[in-house]
Amino acid sequence: MVVTFGMLGGFFLLIVLVLHVSKKRRDVATFSNYAVGERSFSSWYVSMAYTNSWWPGSTFTAVFGLAVVSGVIGLYFLVFSVLGVLAMYLIARPVWKWGKQFDLRTQADLLALRYDSPALKLISSALSVVALLPWLVLGLIAMGTVVQWASLGRLSVADSILIGIVVLVVRQFWTVQMGMRA
Repeated sequence: MVVTFGMLGGFFLLIVLVLHVSKKRRDVATFSNYAVGERSFSSWYVSMAYTNSWWPGSTFTAVFGLAVVSGVIGLYFLVFSVLGVLAMYLIARPVWKWGKQFDLRTQADLLALRYDSPALKLISSALSVVALLPWLVLGLIAMGTVVQWASLGRLSVADSILIGIVVLVVRQFWTVQMGMRA
């Protein structure tokens, strides 16, 4: 158990060190810097960031279980994931250009601009929060599973989830500090 937690801790420490070494000293703590990295990333990088967050999260936490339970849906999800990544790559560049031109920082900002509706911005923000809640719960359960695995089964599911939440809270410090770059 010490070895597995030690390796995970070492991995997190390495990530934090790399982030701090690579952090640009001129970065100012603004929402634009936090949300979009002052638009210093290419559309390719944004597409790969999407892929990095969507594909492993959905594939390793939910899709395999869903495929086992319902069979054919697993094949659908593979195609859906590939098409989603392709669509993100194709729309990332124009959306990034609009974002730069109109100082858009969130999906709600984009929808409000596109449909000229401040009310739509509020509605889409609320719907995003509601839609993300199940993914948040799945993510916490998945993190708990990783912690339980790292403890070689010695920790209970509830304890593992709580430790996972503590890890995420600690991780949020550097995410908030470094924004999109983190």
